Amino acid sequence: MISIISRVPEIWLIYALTQGAPPRQRPRAGRTEEVMKKNLLLAGMIALAGAGCATAASKPELSEKAAERLSAFKQTGEMRSCLSLTQIRSIDAIDDYHFLIETRNGDHYLNSLSNRCSGASRTGNYIQYKTSINQLCSGQIVTVVDNMTDMTTGSCGLNEFEKLEDAPAEEN
Repeated sequence: MISIISRVPEIWLIYALTQGAPPRQRPRAGRTEEVMKKNLLLAGMIALAGAGCATAASKPELSEKAAERLSAFKQTGEMRSCLSLTQIRSIDAIDDYHFLIETRNGDHYLNSLSNRCSGASRTGNYIQYKTSINQLCSGQIVTVVDNMTDMTTGSCGLNEFEKLEDAPAEEN
């Protein structure tokens, strides 16, 4: 049985199906440069898109509400990748980009998200997470759920937890 694979200018490539894969086509003269230019242009566009994503993933600025809430604390720069679930007392979404975590021993941690966690700070919503390791860790996905409808309103991945200290009292 004979099949026609494709037409290359002036030549029909014909082969017997019993012989295996068809022969590889060679690009026409001058076509190689055209293909290389297109590939180079495509690579440049991908690099620019990647740079835009990297810029978008930078640390979000604090909202006015978040800045006011965090004014009671001083950021230490000390980062932890995980917190034990048994030690977490509460998780407060101070805006859609920042979670304030309080532990049972009174420590506070800030989790600054890379992306918006839609609806996290809305009254009546709660944060839900599932884990099998008894820890809440960087990279884990948390889901925001509407308390009235039990419907998911958003989800996001956690970053590292930054330890906070109480801010020194201002002198008058």
